[in-house]
Amino acid sequence: MLQQQLMKAPQVAELVNVAESAMSKWVHFGFIPHVKLGRAVRFREKDVEAWIEERTEKGRATLAPEIQRLNGTIRTFGRIRPENKQ
Repeated sequence: MLQQQLMKAPQVAELVNVAESAMSKWVHFGFIPHVKLGRAVRFREKDVEAWIEERTEKGRATLAPEIQRLNGTIRTFGRIRPENKQ
């Protein structure tokens, strides 16, 4: 049933480029999703990937197509212009 291999803390630490001591703290405070098997702590790869994706922020270039329409104006990166003057 469990087809996915579980990762150890050093593997995840290397994946996210942090010290192993940081991983211990993250587990202790519940910052990163993990599985406890007795005293052993393991990480599901799909959970870690989803956790990273949740924390990925869009850069300004990826927001360019997302234009907000506010009160008959178009707002693009802090500049406001009337909609009819494109």
